[in-house]
Amino acid sequence: MTYAAIAKVNGEITMLDLKGKAYAMVPERVTAFRKLYPEGFILTDITKDDGTIVQMQTKVGYYKENGEPVVLATGYAQEVKGKGMVNGTSHIENCETSSVGRALGMLGLGINGGGICSAEELANAIVAQGQMRKEAAAPDPAPAAPDPVEPPASDLPKSDRKINIATACELAKKGGFDNLINEKGYNGKPWDELTDDQIIKVKLWAAQKGKAK
Repeated sequence: MTYAAIAKVNGEITMLDLKGKAYAMVPERVTAFRKLYPEGFILTDITKDDGTIVQMQTKVGYYKENGEPVVLATGYAQEVKGKGMVNGTSHIENCETSSVGRALGMLGLGINGGGICSAEELANAIVAQGQMRKEAAAPDPAPAAPDPVEPPASDLPKSDRKINIATACELAKKGGFDNLINEKGYNGKPWDELTDDQIIKVKLWAAQKGKAK
């Protein structure tokens, strides 16, 4: 494998703009790897699972003609069960996806203008940070029900808050989700009032649905 070969497949990867930088989704990196190594391996292993914290390692590489494995890169990830929306039901699967994405990123796939982490990993981190800010701003428990805590002001650059509304609405209508995403906004909230978490969700949803067409 040459640098030119990596550059070629990277040029075919669809990048997602998050927080002003371009990040690749894990399926894009997996596809790029298969173009380089159709018979290569992506091996995942749970290195820790105590029922709450799960840690995983991923090795990517290929086999020599004699069957000897050659590891090209490794990646690690950790997730906490119940921490965040995804980890409430699928923390092991989420951890594996992050681990695979990081291993392929270390190989040099899908890192154009962004970083080693994948779009999914960054999105989960942004959502988790937003949740922590909300928890930190929440009032102390009281006998009476507390007033709802307003979400924190967005720290995303203005350029990153621009969603292709027409595309998102079109995909939602075709998929029967137009009651959630439509010209008026997302989940009953106007487009210009969306929080960081909601913007990330819509961007990832639209990107995934668009690739599945």
